[in-house]
Amino acid sequence: MSSTTPLSSAVLLLSTLAIALPTTWPVTQMQAQEPTAQSAAHQLFLAPSATAQQTPRNQRWFPIPVNSIRGQILELNDKQAKIQVPGKVQVDTYAANRVIHVRLANTPDDQIKALALYDQRQFSAALPAIVKAVSEPQNGQRAPVWRQQWLSMLAARAAMQSNRGSVAIELVRQLDQRPLPAMTLGLLPIVWDWSDTSALVQPAVKAAGSDSLAVKLVAASWLMRSQDYRDAAKSALQRLAAQTQRPTIATLAKQLLWQLKTPVQIQSDFESWETEVEAMPMPLQTGPMIGLATTLRRMGQNEASQRWSKALELAAPAPYPVPKPTQPIP
Repeated sequence: MSSTTPLSSAVLLLSTLAIALPTTWPVTQMQAQEPTAQSAAHQLFLAPSATAQQTPRNQRWFPIPVNSIRGQILELNDKQAKIQVPGKVQVDTYAANRVIHVRLANTPDDQIKALALYDQRQFSAALPAIVKAVSEPQNGQRAPVWRQQWLSMLAARAAMQSNRGSVAIELVRQLDQRPLPAMTLGLLPIVWDWSDTSALVQPAVKAAGSDSLAVKLVAASWLMRSQDYRDAAKSALQRLAAQTQRPTIATLAKQLLWQLKTPVQIQSDFESWETEVEAMPMPLQTGPMIGLATTLRRMGQNEASQRWSKALELAAPAPYPVPKPTQPIP
């Protein structure tokens, strides 16, 4: 990969951070090396097909299972995933919006350690550990591009969670110069719950004028909790929701706008909000589910909130830093 590509720039940024910083998912994730074409190096988790989901939920007593495919990923981008299944001549192709997660058969030790720190919510320690996993080759090879993107976005989340807002914004800006799979966009460092974002306000204000729509979205999510910038954030989200250039960004912006409605508006129509969340591609659902659960709880809708919180605890659509049972939703 050329040293001038956006992803390489992000890796260079991460490498500089590794010097300055102190040294969930289940940690059996993805490996860095490209295995042989006939090996089952990857396990691809796919959302049910559109045909399988045609039967309304209230007309079936069973959940639709997530599909699991083992093989070698040949390509994974914003449009499709191609995987070579051992024993098959033909390459299987799936829409990228169905790819929830990828697990590796053999995960490098540095990635296992980094992901364990992240899963334990030790974000300050996880950031430099993820930096190392992205920037240092394993056995002379770098991770595939889709893997580097996923890890780099995870680093952006760790930066946000440890109040290094400028670092998170810069990583998102670099990554957004190349189309990203839905499973990576689902990790954008958006604040979905009502946690304190005061330490992120100034980086967000500086980033609000960015040319990157993903950066604008992230910045608006940090500013919408601020009394001083709430109206500006709402206007930014409305523009993002109305634009047609990036449908995924528009969808996520609409989800954040739900949280800015009045309690009366949400109370009268929260079932529509639930329907919208369920209609989203599964790789994007977990963040909006957190937003839905926390907003309903703040409104006193405890039964509905607990239902979504339990869904996050037991069956989140995609691996994500969800609230732990011992850490109640704020």
